[in-house]
Amino acid sequence: MDRADKVIIPILNYPKLVPEDVIRYLEENGFAVEGYKGSEPIAEAQLTEMIADAYGVIAGVERYGGGVIRAAKKLKVIARFGVGTDNIDLQACAAQGVTIARTANHETVAEMALAMMLATLKRFEWYSREIRSGGWGRTTVHELRGKTVGLLGFGRVAQSLAALLSVFHTETIAFDPYFNVEAGKTLGVLPVSLEELLARSDVISLHLPYTEATRHLLNEAAFAAMREGVFIVNTARGPIIEETALIRALQSGRVAGAGLDVYEQEPIDPGNPLLSMRQVVMTPHVGGASIENWGRTSRICAESIVAVREGRAPQYPVKLSWKGSSQGRKERAL
Repeated sequence: MDRADKVIIPILNYPKLVPEDVIRYLEENGFAVEGYKGSEPIAEAQLTEMIADAYGVIAGVERYGGGVIRAAKKLKVIARFGVGTDNIDLQACAAQGVTIARTANHETVAEMALAMMLATLKRFEWYSREIRSGGWGRTTVHELRGKTVGLLGFGRVAQSLAALLSVFHTETIAFDPYFNVEAGKTLGVLPVSLEELLARSDVISLHLPYTEATRHLLNEAAFAAMREGVFIVNTARGPIIEETALIRALQSGRVAGAGLDVYEQEPIDPGNPLLSMRQVVMTPHVGGASIENWGRTSRICAESIVAVREGRAPQYPVKLSWKGSSQGRKERAL
């Protein structure tokens, strides 16, 4: 088989994520599939070698810098096993004519965001630590019902979350420069400015991509503009929040609690003060990590690669809204 038809999967432990039927689907469509077999995340040098003659990639969180992309002379498509593309040099891909596709894990991540809200408002972490240490203390908790929930971003994940929130009769508002008016009407979500969202929300849930423009969007000034006792949920990307500012806001009580699946540094530093805070619920970047979602995601990735070779657009192409502005590249909300 022509090596131009090679698809690589450089994801650590990829056999646990990509089912055999998806591998067979690619092979039946004329691709030779090569997976990474190392026991540690792939190094840049090995990724560069592996991608050199590949037509397509099913990509995890390994980094695809400009040097890696430019070394891949036959590369036509990167299908992201997930949603975020902050690990891919999009400008290098555009310059080389490489199509970027992402997948749809919105339902799974929306469930995680809702679970984080409930766990944080009900202080699961506080109670878990109390009872595991031999205590039986009690503390006050909050209801989600009737709260004002602010969604930072109103893409697929936020829209799925809004649908879940409807049973709690929340007042749901959203800030998104590309707010979907029809979805907002259907879901009962009101578009607002960022300033209004910060001032009004009892709970703020993040659903933005990580770009130069969104880095540290929630910073010291943003926390100061929030309602006293607000709850923060982040299932998007860690650096959208300035972590030191969040820690100070938690310590002061400005932020009453946080549910975090993502962090500025991953894995998280063992000395990070967040680890000792009972008002913080933490998970290790697993918002989309359901068995059901892995199967869907793998299939979408494979179908995206086949689509590109057949001259069709993938189901979820990555589109840059604009390039070259002072704020850098921006993508539509997840």
